[in-house]
Amino acid sequence: MARQRNRRLLPEDLTPYEGCSPEPEIGMVPLAVGWLERGSEFDTGPLPDGFTAALLAFCQPEFLVCPINGRWHCGLENHPVAPVRLGARQIELGKGEIRVIGDEDIFAAPDLIYHYVVEHGYRPPDSFVRAVLMGPPAGSPEHRAYIKFLQ
Repeated sequence: MARQRNRRLLPEDLTPYEGCSPEPEIGMVPLAVGWLERGSEFDTGPLPDGFTAALLAFCQPEFLVCPINGRWHCGLENHPVAPVRLGARQIELGKGEIRVIGDEDIFAAPDLIYHYVVEHGYRPPDSFVRAVLMGPPAGSPEHRAYIKFLQ
């Protein structure tokens, strides 16, 4: 029997995400974004001004869902990811998942998506980019209510 090589274990962008997700219980299935692993093919390219700052805001510990006790390593290079700064705060990535609310969809991503964007040039799908920039911002009443419900 032939072995499959490069079989993806993580969901591809914009496919239904059913990993650590309580949403199906309420009739919602978020779309996966940024679940990268060694051998993943992904888009690269410039992103709009303000995108990385807005994305990092979603990665704050109080907004994570499905937190883990340890830390995920970079899925592309299998190494720990250095903490990043948001103002005076230091944020450790690899600690859980984020949710971003778009016009028609909700997106589920690892908080490592910030690392993939900044360090590996990953360009998420346009619908996710629009949601980060134009949807309810991290910490807005709508975002907080959704995260609180999931936690």
